[in-house]
Amino acid sequence: MLLKRLKSKIVNWLLKDVEVQKLIVKSLQVGNKTITIDANKIVFPPLTSDPNLAQGAIWYRSDLNEWRYSPDGSTVESLCSKVMLDNHKNAVPIDHPDRSITRSKLEYPTENVFMMWLVLIEKATFCGRGHFYFLTIDSFTDKNVQALTVWIKGISTGFALNLARADLSASSWYFTNNQPAASTADFGLWKRVEGLNANLGTEAVDIPDWQRGITGLSCSGSSIKALRSNDEGVDVMANIPIRISVTDTDISSGRFGISDTIRSWQETTPDHSITSGEALSAYLKPPASISPKALAIVECEVTGKGTEEDPYRPLLAKEISMHSEYGNIDKLAVTWGAFDYKLKDSTMIIVITNDNPYQNGAYLKQVEYAKSKNLKALIAPKDYREAIEQYKMLKNKHPYWLAGKDNYAYQTLGLIEFELFQLADFYYGELIEHRIHYKQLKQVPDWELERIIKLRLEQMKRINILHEERNKHIKKLEEVLKKGW
Repeated sequence: MLLKRLKSKIVNWLLKDVEVQKLIVKSLQVGNKTITIDANKIVFPPLTSDPNLAQGAIWYRSDLNEWRYSPDGSTVESLCSKVMLDNHKNAVPIDHPDRSITRSKLEYPTENVFMMWLVLIEKATFCGRGHFYFLTIDSFTDKNVQALTVWIKGISTGFALNLARADLSASSWYFTNNQPAASTADFGLWKRVEGLNANLGTEAVDIPDWQRGITGLSCSGSSIKALRSNDEGVDVMANIPIRISVTDTDISSGRFGISDTIRSWQETTPDHSITSGEALSAYLKPPASISPKALAIVECEVTGKGTEEDPYRPLLAKEISMHSEYGNIDKLAVTWGAFDYKLKDSTMIIVITNDNPYQNGAYLKQVEYAKSKNLKALIAPKDYREAIEQYKMLKNKHPYWLAGKDNYAYQTLGLIEFELFQLADFYYGELIEHRIHYKQLKQVPDWELERIIKLRLEQMKRINILHEERNKHIKKLEEVLKKGW
């Protein structure tokens, strides 16, 4: 050890302040033997954090698999990205693979993407009969489509805006429906199945003329939700509040998009200035998850003929009065969403999630109204056990329900854990158990189905309540992945 130190001091003394024009060594180790230089290569140490910066410094981040450098001693840039960007800026199409930049080579995201990008890469298209629709080429199950919208007085029957799980024939889809002329029911969620229309949910709200905002339509399994923002300054990519939550099992997959509203505007308000910017604002997101909690569950008689002007809808108590700004308002209107309503049924189970905006206690009057007609009326369950009991009681009168106990628990209690349970039931049922809509799900690309199911499985494994139920649903998703479709 002493001899080694002595040798080191002699070498340092000999080389101090000496300029060496040429030095030949077989191998050179720098620092704490972390950088090695030999005849053929330089070996850099694998770092997991950036070193102290110096202008011109270069190093390798093994955790990111990235070469980095500092151009000025204060900032860090990716060396590979810099080289690729410079090459791309100086390139012409003949320099690229296939001698052109083809659409098939461009990124195809199915979430967090403007639909105009999907149009450019030929993954979304414009279509429609009478009205103008802007839809994805591929079918999906779980997405949320958001867009800018404007409310205009005079439209009494409303118009479709956000579209989900649609077919090209315009015979089946879910859609948000804006009805500015309605009495405290200006925002709704509808479905259209084989040409018949049903109002599946309504928000108790009166919206001013020319109010601009963002609306959304989200599907996850058998849970369908309508979203709306009151804030005109909200970005179309933002997370906005869920206003209406519905359970429905009639349409399992389809195209997502938006309806252009020019035709409806011109017919009802010819004096208004018309633009088509709303269709261009459509944005595709992951589904929204946090659902509003129930105040009450009510059975209602159904009225209507299934047309756009007279859709199937629950018959609720009303108290119409005049308002200085909104005209006719309904002081008994409540926000509600249907639970697995089938077209032409004589009754509908609705879950009330919000009271009247003008007076409290309207939902209790709807409960009393149902009881006066000898229909079921329940106060919201306190927990999962009570929700299951209520579901079993209601199921006796509606034996055809495809939606299960976890659908009911999610719609009434609003917890994300129950959304994951119902998602597992949805995919297991449609792909393995009853397979009622198997052909619909087969229209979804395999890679998309696999991605969604694996994502839900990972989310399910992180649930920390109701472990026995969680494990049952984990096994369902694992079986789906194992057996395939």
